[in-house]
Amino acid sequence: MNMIRLFVSMGLSLMLVSVCAQNFSNKGKEFWLVFPPHQANVNNLATLSIYLTSDKNSSGIISYNGNSQTFIVTANQTTEIVLNRVASYISGAESANTNTPVDQVRIVSGKGIKVTVDDGQPAVVAYAHMFAGARSSASLILPTSVLGKTYYAISWNQTNTSFQSGEFARSQFSVIATENNTSIRINLKRNGLAAASPIFIDLPKAGDIYQFQDIQDLSGTFIESIGTGANGCKKIAVFSGSTSLGISTTLNAAGCSGGSSIDPLYQQCYPTNSWGKKYGVTPFRGKNKLNYRVIASEDNTTVLTNGSNPIILNKGEFNTVFADMNGANNLKPPFIIESDKPIAVAQFSLTQSCDMGVGDPDMIFLNPVEQSISDITVFLSSKQAITDQNINIFIKNAGTAISSFKINGVSEPISSFIAIGNSGYSYLQKQFIVGASSSSSIQLTSDSGFNAICYGFGSYESYGYSAGTNIIDLNPPITIQNEFSASNIAYSATCSNAPFKINLALTYQPTSITVDFNTVPASGLQSFTYSAIGMVPLNVDSSYIFNGKLYYLYRIPQLYQFSATGSYPVKITTVSSTTLSDGCSNNNTQEITDNIVVNPPPIADFKIES
Repeated sequence: MNMIRLFVSMGLSLMLVSVCAQNFSNKGKEFWLVFPPHQANVNNLATLSIYLTSDKNSSGIISYNGNSQTFIVTANQTTEIVLNRVASYISGAESANTNTPVDQVRIVSGKGIKVTVDDGQPAVVAYAHMFAGARSSASLILPTSVLGKTYYAISWNQTNTSFQSGEFARSQFSVIATENNTSIRINLKRNGLAAASPIFIDLPKAGDIYQFQDIQDLSGTFIESIGTGANGCKKIAVFSGSTSLGISTTLNAAGCSGGSSIDPLYQQCYPTNSWGKKYGVTPFRGKNKLNYRVIASEDNTTVLTNGSNPIILNKGEFNTVFADMNGANNLKPPFIIESDKPIAVAQFSLTQSCDMGVGDPDMIFLNPVEQSISDITVFLSSKQAITDQNINIFIKNAGTAISSFKINGVSEPISSFIAIGNSGYSYLQKQFIVGASSSSSIQLTSDSGFNAICYGFGSYESYGYSAGTNIIDLNPPITIQNEFSASNIAYSATCSNAPFKINLALTYQPTSITVDFNTVPASGLQSFTYSAIGMVPLNVDSSYIFNGKLYYLYRIPQLYQFSATGSYPVKITTVSSTTLSDGCSNNNTQEITDNIVVNPPPIADFKIES
């Protein structure tokens, strides 16, 4: 009997950990995006389409600048919504720049594009596709739930600065407020050189945008949400790229002997707390060349390529690599990029004259191994004149990851996967046929995690984007300790009627911690303060080092429980005896916000027979 009880207890604990897990993928119920400046080919102005998909039927609304468009999603299909260009497009004339003090703080009001799923409807996945004749780009769109407060812009050397069809060729980034009273601080970098002083911007309303342009490459620019007055840090959405440029085998050229190009770059940036330490860079199908950039979020970051060739990068610094299948061995893709501290990696296709086949410049922000996915439906498009649609899969060799991998429910031959040396990983390049001026839905699944990129090439045209990702904070400040499980859950989720405590990880030692729920829980105080006597630090439960930083872990001595499923906002306020410099406060208090997601309890799928 004791043995049976032990097994049942272990099974319930494991189910609580898995079933009560929070979804941190790019699937969500609210999204924010932007239609940034785009340099057109003569008067062939760009259009922005939003592609929506889900594994279940869903519906919702897209709202922007006083306009609204409803959508209906059919399970495992993609729905395309073409936006009103006049209402959604941001011009270069509306953008901020450093020409004058007034120009530097210019904001755009109300043009943030908000995608909202109807109440009670399943979550969706969103992608954006900006297309025009020979000038296309695409991006994965992140849900508000996984957005962060600190970002780095990534682009390419601005090889073109000309004026054409009403727009200048400029490097650019966009910052969208997801809440009212959002303040941001921007530390500009122009061609790798830091500006003398930061820019401070207030965005009064959700949907307001700070759209910035420059004639120099803005890669390495640090963008953060900050607290001002009574307002704490708010989540922001950040996009970066260029209105148009060319990409060659050197930084300063827009093309090769066959000619140059003018193409946009458009990608949503990932928050720094989701960056990883291992990436796979795989070659584009039908191409010999690619470029990639690695950017660091912390000083003294060591980066290895295929286990060797170490380089050291400091915070905001980036390294650019020009890869060629016909080049030296250390420059032949594919690559395994590893680091000892979090990094981001962007992969670039080149101007058509610089490589074999058709296609033009594009930029894809890659996802780390730590943020892999196992089930996603993506879109491939033939707009505007894309003739070659492809997906690359980066996947581990171990277990049944490859043998269980399927495209639209059909297994791929194991022989189709190409091993990457002795790294333990392989990659697949798969071509698809999509009808003219249309799009196609592709479902990718495996019983293990994988990373994927989608891309298309045409004559002097291209697009590319990350197929999907998890956006897990790899060191979250708030975690859950479920009373029914010995495991500490590394995210803020639990089950209904399951008692839990809150753990808080901080880089400093506070004198008090106040936990405040907007909703009264079924048990536990709505507002509970855990404090020491006098201005002395609270007792630390434990400590650990993560990415070279010392963290103090505090277990709040209050038991909580929610009887109904849902998402419950929680605000945690800490007080320290010294002034904090976390960017979210300029005094001795810090405000941390999160949502405790309460899911239905697991159903035991077993029986005990005597």
